Amino acid sequence: MRIFGLFLRVLGIGTIGVGILSAGAMMSTVSGPGGLVLGIGAAALGLGAGVLSLRAGGRVASQADRKQQVRRELSVVALAERRGGVVTVTDVVRGLGITYEEADQLLSSMADGSRISAEVTTEGIVRYVFRELRQTNETPRVRVPASTEDPLEVSDDLAAEESENARANH
Repeated sequence: MRIFGLFLRVLGIGTIGVGILSAGAMMSTVSGPGGLVLGIGAAALGLGAGVLSLRAGGRVASQADRKQQVRRELSVVALAERRGGVVTVTDVVRGLGITYEEADQLLSSMADGSRISAEVTTEGIVRYVFRELRQTNETPRVRVPASTEDPLEVSDDLAAEESENARANH
């Protein structure tokens, strides 16, 4: 896709060049106001088609860059998942086969302080913590009633039911 974007850009530049050359050729070949009109028309046509091709090439290249960014981010998330929700720049370099600079920029762009945060260890190592993937036993579990009734009444009902079950089992 990136090559197609480059092709469209080169085509755009070429089209602009051909339009200008055609304009010059028409103005020198056809004399008078007719040559001027034909030259201006050829230049406008070449310029318009060239600009459209340049813009399309830019859009295609931009889409390719976004897709590559998404693929890299998904790879980092998968790596973080395998590593318990914590990765370093070196982990990403090894896992994705990219440079330290690329890995650092990628992780920095992903760190939003909420889902993904950067933490510095006492040794000075920057760790990126994916909180949603972090595997800890510290996560509190809360029982939430499924009904829309008053939770306090539901809790009382559950407590009474558990008490009856305990008496029945003794």
